Amino acid sequence: MAHQAGGRTRVTINGQTYSCRTAPNIRPARMQNQSYTNQDGSVTRGTMPKPATAEFSFDVGPAGVDKFNEALMIGFHDITILEVDRGVLHQFTNAFIVGEPVVNTETGEVSGLSIETDAYLRTRA
Repeated sequence: MAHQAGGRTRVTINGQTYSCRTAPNIRPARMQNQSYTNQDGSVTRGTMPKPATAEFSFDVGPAGVDKFNEALMIGFHDITILEVDRGVLHQFTNAFIVGEPVVNTETGEVSGLSIETDAYLRTRA
């Protein structure tokens, strides 16, 4: 059976759509396993909670760097990532932005940011 991967994506933050430069990398699991080695050489694991995350770069757009003000960086946001060609919607509710925006003045690409939340949902669009 064939599997569709890739295609166009659309990122929306509080109702405003941003043009992605790179395909988003989504880490939907809110748990992380880690291995530990005991003194006798046997292995055990520990499971720790973590937020769901996504990272992507996007075009700086006509507003330029002014959009990276305190309201965007400090606030909590409803963020969706739509996989247009696959019809998959990733919802990050009450998410916040992590990192520091890096603006490439030659290409207009903004990188260095990711989003995190404890309220993630994947649905069909």
